[in-house]
Amino acid sequence: MSMKFKFSVMFKITAITALVVQDAASYEKMAALAEQARQDAKLQAAMEHFRQGGEGIKAADGFAQLAAKYL
Repeated sequence: MSMKFKFSVMFKITAITALVVQDAASYEKMAALAEQARQDAKLQAAMEHFRQGGEGIKAADGFAQLAAKYL
């Protein structure tokens, strides 16, 4: 029987975290959650923009702008 341990170790110097050691699976989960939080914040900001009367552009115009910039 094998045992798997998940842990984080923090080394603190004068109450400031200097180093965090973490297993790869925990790090990947943390990174995914952070990315999801960034995307959620962007979506919330866009929704608030439209609630405040902000205007958007038509999808075809947006795709044309992207094509002109990147293709």
